[in-house]
Amino acid sequence: MIQELLRKLELSDKEIEIYSALFGQGKTTPARLAKATSINRSTVYAVLGQLKEKGLVVEDISAKILYFSPASSEQVEEMFYRQQEQLKEKKKIASKLAEELEKIPQSKSYAIPKIRFIEESDLEDFMYQQMPKWNDSAREHDATGWGFQDHSFAQQYRKFIDWAWKKYQLQVNLLSNESEVEKKLKKQFDEKRNIRFWAKDLDFTSSFWIIGDYMVMIITRQKPYYLVEIHDAVLAHNMREVFKKIWKDVKGDSKETHLA
Repeated sequence: MIQELLRKLELSDKEIEIYSALFGQGKTTPARLAKATSINRSTVYAVLGQLKEKGLVVEDISAKILYFSPASSEQVEEMFYRQQEQLKEKKKIASKLAEELEKIPQSKSYAIPKIRFIEESDLEDFMYQQMPKWNDSAREHDATGWGFQDHSFAQQYRKFIDWAWKKYQLQVNLLSNESEVEKKLKKQFDEKRNIRFWAKDLDFTSSFWIIGDYMVMIITRQKPYYLVEIHDAVLAHNMREVFKKIWKDVKGDSKETHLA
């Protein structure tokens, strides 16, 4: 019965074994407990210290030899009462902290940006793995992917584009180089994959997406390919606003347009 109660108090096996031996002997020394339990004396001393901190045993240092004994029922009840009072005080502090945190505007919340570099050998698998996160994050904002795209990405990762479009159908507003591959993709997908061509004298040599709280840069024009993902809500928000403005300034239809 006593061991079952001790387990409910989340005592370790050694704590239960030593406390049970102490409970059976009453007032005794660590040496006798070590002999009774076959546990080395240094461990017995350490465990008795832990039990003392928990309020389950008391030590008697009045004699030359150090004795330990189980705490009395009154001492155990007093120990649990103190713990309850401490818990109540912690709850009050936690409530006050929560109130203060509520006063902080969401725009001022700060998180350390997370940056990941992905080499060519892992690039495609990483995109398939991260696409659900990118999609969920985008839908928490405007459900749109913004940025620009080097047409070589579409040449190298056409299967990924097809898969991501069929599975998520996320609105995409991207600027890109005028190219045959992008013109073919425009015919394949509906207006949600909206590509506008940049002025002919400009050439994107990398791809840069803003998807929710993520920014993704991909190099596919030259070997080795690589991807850089930055997870930063504040920076992503500002870049998204920049590309929204650029998108509005692009004149003409979405098949072949130039900046005014």
